[in-house]
Amino acid sequence: MRRKIVKIDESKCNGCGQCATACAEGAIQIIDGKARIVNDSYCDGLGACLGKCPVDAITIEEREAPAFNEAAAMQHVARTRGPGHAHPHDHGHSHPSAPAPLRAR
Repeated sequence: MRRKIVKIDESKCNGCGQCATACAEGAIQIIDGKARIVNDSYCDGLGACLGKCPVDAITIEEREAPAFNEAAAMQHVARTRGPGHAHPHDHGHSHPSAPAPLRAR
């Protein structure tokens, strides 16, 4: 499927890790001193990481990628960061595939 997803310019990346910390889905990790997407299906494409990159190494592009899998992303976060960190939507964005929240009238 064609969708929006994070792209990291490794030539600009300084490996500071701010983007990895900002990514609620755990899609970004620092590997060999550079930020990398560990699994395209973990990236929601909403770009919570964009504003955290001090060297502007992150952009959003539209390309072929597997659909965002929120359940798999949260399982990944629980495994890598611990169960207390696996909270969907911690980043303040809603996901297009998620149902709209119910509002009191």
